[in-house]
Amino acid sequence: MSFSREWTVRATRKQRMCCACRKPINLGSPAREWAGMSDGEFFTASYHVECRAAEIALNELREFSAFWGDEWTTLESIESEDHEWLVAEHPVVAARLGLGECER
Repeated sequence: MSFSREWTVRATRKQRMCCACRKPINLGSPAREWAGMSDGEFFTASYHVECRAAEIALNELREFSAFWGDEWTTLESIESEDHEWLVAEHPVVAARLGLGECER
């Protein structure tokens, strides 16, 4: 990775799609933005603040310290064994993903 930068936007100026949960980030909502370059390719991503926190926590739980790479687990590809953890630790994100009380 040539560079990586992440920052918080207090209020989005347009609707965006969350890279983690694949749900819309509504106009005027806070968001986490990421930009980086790898192998000469420039990438950007937008996240719900809660989704980004949950994704980082999941990867820290798995002891993956790098923010991107082959081992990085996205919320989009979370395994069923992690559903209970997500419901307990990040209920807002779990609800966005359609996980809830029935998963427990």
